[in-house]
Amino acid sequence: MATSGEIAEILSQELGMTMGAVQFYAQAMRDAGLLTKGGRGLAAAHLTVADVSNWLLALCVSETAAAAPEEVNLTREAAFDPATSTVLKDVSRGLNVTSAKTAGEAIELLMRDMIDGRFRDWQGQKPVAVPTESESWHLGILIPTAVVEFVVSGQSVSLHLSKPTEAGRVRTTSMRFVRVDPMFKMRMKTVTDWNSRSSLSSLTRINRVGPRVFERLADALRSSDDGASHASR
Repeated sequence: MATSGEIAEILSQELGMTMGAVQFYAQAMRDAGLLTKGGRGLAAAHLTVADVSNWLLALCVSETAAAAPEEVNLTREAAFDPATSTVLKDVSRGLNVTSAKTAGEAIELLMRDMIDGRFRDWQGQKPVAVPTESESWHLGILIPTAVVEFVVSGQSVSLHLSKPTEAGRVRTTSMRFVRVDPMFKMRMKTVTDWNSRSSLSSLTRINRVGPRVFERLADALRSSDDGASHASR
């Protein structure tokens, strides 16, 4: 398990947020019981995969630290939507993340796929078949990759697993998880000044997180586990 300081540094660097902001969100999550508490130095909190997933969700889906616990709880339960998802077995074969039923499970399983080496094995698999005419494809992806899109204060989380073919096309498994807000708060903003930065609805804002973020978080969690196992021998 990684320390909170290690995870905070990674999140700050990769998401482009100050350490102060990252820690501010963390405190709100700790107060709500969604992040493991701890002290400093040797007493620093050692975080689990669930802790790290909750912290990442807080920073990606909530506009304020105060709202983060509620936003995270709602987003974690966002259910897999088969109507807007396309899961191609030959694209995602070997990854456990495709068995996720909720957005919370998807984030944790993707991280575990990286911790356990399944994601690296998946990247090394042979190219997948050429897309059929009914499948969408595009150019530009040279290596297998994973991207997660978080709608800020919105209603969904999307996971895209993309693999290039020998012909230079790309096939993608897309999983969408739709959030159900009991108060049905769409959080639309009233526009008074179209030139202001706040003129757009928060629903149009998406935070995209690539594999590097998950890989660095997974490395921190894995190395901590390895260190603990060696120390116990």
